Amino acid sequence: MKRHFIDRRLGREAVAYEHPALEAVLGETHGVMIYQEDVLKVAHAVAGMDLAEADALRRAMGKKRGPHEMARHMRRFLEMAGENGVDGGQARHIWELIAQFASYAYCKAHAAAYGELAWQAAYLKTHFPAEFFAAVLANRGGFYAPAVYAEEAKRCGVPLLPPDINRSAAVCAAEGAALRAGLLEIKGLGRETVARLLAAREADGPFVSVGDFGTRVPAARDEREALSRAGAFDALDPAAEAPPLPCSVREPRGQGTLWGTGAPSPTRPRRSERGRAQDEREALEIFLRGHPLREAAPWLQDRCLTPSALLDRYAGRTVVLAGWPVAERRLAVRTGTDGCMKFISLDDGWGVCETVLFPEAYRRLGAALAAGGPWIVTGKVEAGDGNPVLVVEGLETARRR
Repeated sequence: MKRHFIDRRLGREAVAYEHPALEAVLGETHGVMIYQEDVLKVAHAVAGMDLAEADALRRAMGKKRGPHEMARHMRRFLEMAGENGVDGGQARHIWELIAQFASYAYCKAHAAAYGELAWQAAYLKTHFPAEFFAAVLANRGGFYAPAVYAEEAKRCGVPLLPPDINRSAAVCAAEGAALRAGLLEIKGLGRETVARLLAAREADGPFVSVGDFGTRVPAARDEREALSRAGAFDALDPAAEAPPLPCSVREPRGQGTLWGTGAPSPTRPRRSERGRAQDEREALEIFLRGHPLREAAPWLQDRCLTPSALLDRYAGRTVVLAGWPVAERRLAVRTGTDGCMKFISLDDGWGVCETVLFPEAYRRLGAALAAGGPWIVTGKVEAGDGNPVLVVEGLETARRR
């Protein structure tokens, strides 16, 4: 239905009506049922059902009633359509269209609300990408993990900045054309500590040193270490001294100095770029430097890999792709050969690729899936509706040499 609607609206397909009576009720949608209301209008126009009876038919289809009840509704529809002067074969064809569509239809108001939000999101992502991704990450919603949206932000040209005790808010926020990681992105850092940090910064100004932070913000040792690994102290001057302690601030009982009772606050040794990236991967929910596949790069460099962004060019062909799993869903199959199939979304740094393992492949490759990603997958590209899907035929774990 969706494909027909788009093709007809764009003039790629001629508009046609299954029965002349449908032109009056489906003219707005070019002869295609798109909304739940269309089911009601078609049942009324073809079979002469009143709208209450037509809605009962629509509800029965939507709830996937048993075969006996559906047969009863079908007999009623065909009888009333015959009494309304509609040819039996034509009435049966219209019934089949309704039955195929009713279970998947949205009401028009629901579809319109989603459509408006989609347009707003597309506009904001295009013209205000830093603000858009900051809102998405701060929202903590969506289908994917935060790291997936962070990777998409980088692909859209938005630089990702590390957390900073003097610049970061609690959640991700736009900083010019860049995106500053929020303090809550740091694993192991409690909300209470974040609230105390922000309150201290608001009350007494920026922190000037690690020691200054230790005297002003009570925090557990593992929280301080998490801040350090995430790079939140990196912008501080290591040579700076903590200012005198205000009268209103006292060391928490038993807390001592920042790195332990009676011990001085050490300066963190200078780290290599690789070391910083490793620390960030361990400390943050998102990847600031590189991509999770970077560690597997030596093992992948000799493979002929296809980027996910180019999959639509390989429709009908077999390709090899490497990716990190970012979402997955298993579905029981009760027709034909019983079993389960699995849908996996893979991020390869170029984009997110949707893959599917049908029951036979899922049974055969289950052990490799259990070993965890990243994976190298081999499969055939199906590109219906312009959205390529990789039907997986082979899968192996991409291990670092």
